[in-house]
Amino acid sequence: MRHSRIYKNARVLDKLIDYYRNAHPGKKLPSKKVLDILMPLLFSDAQHIGRGYFKHAYYVSSSTRDLVLKIGKSESIRADIKVYKRLPKTVRNRYFAKLYWHTRYCLLQKYGKKAIVPKHIVDGLNQIGQQYGISDIGISNTKNIRKIDGHFKIIDANLRKKKWLS
Repeated sequence: MRHSRIYKNARVLDKLIDYYRNAHPGKKLPSKKVLDILMPLLFSDAQHIGRGYFKHAYYVSSSTRDLVLKIGKSESIRADIKVYKRLPKTVRNRYFAKLYWHTRYCLLQKYGKKAIVPKHIVDGLNQIGQQYGISDIGISNTKNIRKIDGHFKIIDANLRKKKWLS
């Protein structure tokens, strides 16, 4: 397994989150304050990148790669995996940042450098997204596209909602 040290710590974090949820009924996930205490204990080099609507993102360094550890509800982690697996294996890692593994509340993914994304790249990635039922790639802004190993790739997207015809 790639990045097994990070995986073992993520499993410990899952157990701590389960313990927190049992101690605080009705809470979905620990707040950022709690995560800011836990993350340096488990991942000494973790840096909080930001927070989306469903997940917290932490930069975790590796000797060879830039990685991001996404922490969120199990439903949102499963949704990210569904989006990744929606793409065929032949094109999956060409257009989408590689997902290494996931636990119940954590997901490890390649992460790249922020760069100015040319319009033709955004249009091409949006076209790939339309072809495979993926949305929220980079229509209004390009925050979900990063430069990874010299190529622009999608780091976060959603499944397109079906439009019901009446």
